[in-house]
Amino acid sequence: MNMNKQLLALTVTLCLNALVPMAQADKDNQYKHGRVWKIEGRATTGPNDVCGVAQWQLPAPFGPAHFTFLGEYDPRPGATDAIKLSADNCDPSILLATTVDANFQAFFGFPDADERLKNLPLQKVWKIAGFDGVRSPLPAFGTVPANPLPATSSRNNKAILLGDWLKAKAQLKIQCYQNGTAVVDASFKHLIPNGLYGIYGVWKTKLPGSNQPTFVPVAFGGFPHLVTAGDNGEAAFTRQLNYCPKDPTPDGSVLMLVDLAYHADGITHGAFPFTPAGQVKFLAEDGSAFESPEPPGTVTHVQMGFPINVQPLNR
Repeated sequence: MNMNKQLLALTVTLCLNALVPMAQADKDNQYKHGRVWKIEGRATTGPNDVCGVAQWQLPAPFGPAHFTFLGEYDPRPGATDAIKLSADNCDPSILLATTVDANFQAFFGFPDADERLKNLPLQKVWKIAGFDGVRSPLPAFGTVPANPLPATSSRNNKAILLGDWLKAKAQLKIQCYQNGTAVVDASFKHLIPNGLYGIYGVWKTKLPGSNQPTFVPVAFGGFPHLVTAGDNGEAAFTRQLNYCPKDPTPDGSVLMLVDLAYHADGITHGAFPFTPAGQVKFLAEDGSAFESPEPPGTVTHVQMGFPINVQPLNR
């Protein structure tokens, strides 16, 4: 009997000793392959916004700051802006149109856009059609030009409705490694078919020469940061990063969100999703010319957000 107890004790001891290196091996293996997060995207109508309602709590001092970059098309003659989206105005049948969020403009001190760039259905946003970079309306698909210029629409003139916009789905996978680098993979569904998109990291950071934190959207993963959806609205994105998105950078900057922005004008704007302060030339259908900045909501529209270092608000 004593012999059996000794054998049992010896067996247990050997098993426990074996578990120690196994646990260490699992830890080393996890450390080798990195930390992994899978983050579901949320369809939005602007940064941290769905129909005028904040979705996530941002780090101080921003809190529940949110901005709406879409509106409801106002068909009334002479309308100078789209109807604002809100919790009470969020019907799936709404025809989406361009607009400018006054709070966003005031927060950054950006100039307003010419009213001719507002209340345009998204599928009718003006584009570059010639060699001089001037923006102008394009004829609808099916209009046969006398020559290749101006370029025609790449597909039919289908309206973009709020219900279709909010059907967008995606998942972002982040894998961070011991050496401080990371790999990100994202897959998207139900985007605007053949639409051009930019992927941007929204950072809490301090600009050079400033002691106050602000938030800055900048190309996620560097260049190129663009994807084009296929005919079925699907797209994919893979990049290597020289930082882990879940960790603060050495200067204390924090990646709050990753946003997917639809470029309704079919144009990339460099490292940022818009060029709000510069003057751009436009040529209207009646032949009149004018200049205007292109703030967010006139040419770029955030369709999806991925929460990286923010918390969801209780609804």
